[in-house]
Amino acid sequence: MSVLARIFRRARAPAAVAAGLASLLYLLRRQRRQARAGERSKAGGGGARKRTGGDLDAVFLKEFRALLKVILPSLISKEGLILAIHTAALVCRTFISIYVSFLDGVIVKTIVDRNGSAFAFEMLKWIAIAVPATFINSLIRFMESKLALAFRTRMVRHCYSKYLSHQTYYRVQNLDSRLPNPDQNLTEDVLQFCSNTAHLYSQLSKPLLDLLLMCGALFRTNLQRSQGGTSG
Repeated sequence: MSVLARIFRRARAPAAVAAGLASLLYLLRRQRRQARAGERSKAGGGGARKRTGGDLDAVFLKEFRALLKVILPSLISKEGLILAIHTAALVCRTFISIYVSFLDGVIVKTIVDRNGSAFAFEMLKWIAIAVPATFINSLIRFMESKLALAFRTRMVRHCYSKYLSHQTYYRVQNLDSRLPNPDQNLTEDVLQFCSNTAHLYSQLSKPLLDLLLMCGALFRTNLQRSQGGTSG
């Protein structure tokens, strides 16, 4: 029995080694197949890196600049006039916000000084400035919607002039299956792009103007303090 056991043990060791080698070869072949499949997919896609929708790079800026030339061909146009009125309303709201902040400080000062007549007068001024402030805020929202509508009108005319020329609509719907429902996608994409572009201008222009005014105020304050220290 001991002789048979030694024979079985000796025969079992090469079998285990052979099984391990077979498993290793199988894994290596499988990894090579996956690598070849990945190379084929890259070669089929032109070898270019796939861009995601949120990439902010030179390609995005180039495409956005080309679209801006379509929706805003020049400042001397209907869209340029709406943009100028919208910008003027944003500037007015900035100065109104500055004046309201100044009134808040004055009102707090009258409360600290316990001056009832001055407090009532400043409150009347604060209520009076609220009327044009409400009008300016409504005008900003109205001009933003008008600007988005003007952008959308020009973009729709441009896109559909390209889409309906040279049988492009037929080729997209029947010969190319990469874009499902092109009519619906074209309408929704144009709507979202124009609305987001008009809203982006409103969200960027006012903070930039506030930053410039704040820098100017800080510069004047620093200049006055330096002049006061020099004269003293």
